[in-house]
Amino acid sequence: MSVNRIIVLGSGGHGRVVADTLLKMQAAGEPVEPIGFLDDDVSRKGELILGLPVLGAINREDLASIEHEGVIIGIGSNWLRFILAHKLKQWGETSFSAIHPSAIIGNGTEIGTGTLVGPGVVINTGARIGEHVILNTSSSVDHDCIVSDFSHLCPGVHLGGDVRIGEGVMCGIGSSLLPQSRLGPWTVLGAGSVVIRPIRGFEVRVGAPSRRTNNLVHDLTADTATWRDLLSRHPHDVYHLPAYLETCAREEQARSMALHVEIEDTEIFLPLLVKQVPRTLGLRDYWDAATPYGFPSPLIKAETPERLRVLFDALTLACQEQRIVTLFIRLHPCFMDHLAALKEHGQMVMHGPTVLIHLEETPEQHWAQTRTRHRRSLQKLDKAGFTVRIDDWSQFDAFKDVYRATMERIGATQYYFFSTGYFCDLKQSLGDALHLVSVHAPD
Repeated sequence: MSVNRIIVLGSGGHGRVVADTLLKMQAAGEPVEPIGFLDDDVSRKGELILGLPVLGAINREDLASIEHEGVIIGIGSNWLRFILAHKLKQWGETSFSAIHPSAIIGNGTEIGTGTLVGPGVVINTGARIGEHVILNTSSSVDHDCIVSDFSHLCPGVHLGGDVRIGEGVMCGIGSSLLPQSRLGPWTVLGAGSVVIRPIRGFEVRVGAPSRRTNNLVHDLTADTATWRDLLSRHPHDVYHLPAYLETCAREEQARSMALHVEIEDTEIFLPLLVKQVPRTLGLRDYWDAATPYGFPSPLIKAETPERLRVLFDALTLACQEQRIVTLFIRLHPCFMDHLAALKEHGQMVMHGPTVLIHLEETPEQHWAQTRTRHRRSLQKLDKAGFTVRIDDWSQFDAFKDVYRATMERIGATQYYFFSTGYFCDLKQSLGDALHLVSVHAPD
């Protein structure tokens, strides 16, 4: 019988538990052989842990240099297992599970790859355990439960029959879920908590019965300090400023929301205007949400499509809680890194090209990029004595008149006929972030 040589990824506390379980399986006659660890702490290379060496770092090159049949992630953080598991698939690695010999596994159960079933765990008939799950010491999963990928049941957690645990859930030590409980994705349940009713997800809960103490989705509308701190970490535009959103909310008679989701090193920020759905639909207390006029694209920090998917799952749940039925997002031509991945989360409509100029380039570079016929037109205007004024606010009223005349000339819809108060509000609230540029014919 062939033996599967397995590398444990991570040599910390949980990694040692995984390795110890594999050693127990080997001693019981299972065809597995733990051959060592990989750990990103390079100072540990060569160290012996439970008699097994730290062989290198967690990367594709070090894995390829070691003869092995499979790996198992020995990292306690659900989010880090989530990230690493998707890398392992890209690298073509095979994940193995580790099931302690003292665990009791009922007939008709399913256990996904990469999962740890610790000592004294009980999994009763009909239960389904996902991939890269941790069922820690003496936890129990009763009949017909579903525990989704990347979740962690800490020591002494007990699930009643027909419980549903979402992706990435952390159930703290000694917590309990009554039969048919539902715990949504990426929820953190404090030690000793008791769940008695469905929980949507993306929140922190403690107590018996459990109550929400924190949310992974925040509305920053009333917390402009956190909002500005977030913007300091992201390239952004004027459309993402608190003052711009509030100005648009007043003009459109809408409620403002600034949704922020942050999970470890991954986050998304989305400014929104919320309005009641049309009365003709006959629905009360249901809402439409849209980003404000302009290019207020979501600000995203997500290195992979999988991480972006989790962020949009959180946004979707937040919208459901607010009874928001549609979400319309205007994108920004300078923030297109996630364009392909965004297409997976709704219908994307391309309205046509947008012309932009990179302001960090020199005037000479701008001139070289200008079409010949446009250069001729500009030279003609220059010779005729046309001039450009920047931030000459004595021309503000003239600008508003020209804007309205332009909208009338092109047949714009009523939406684009902004009120005089809107323009004045922009000037007052945005301050130095707003500029007025006017071109003047010679006297």
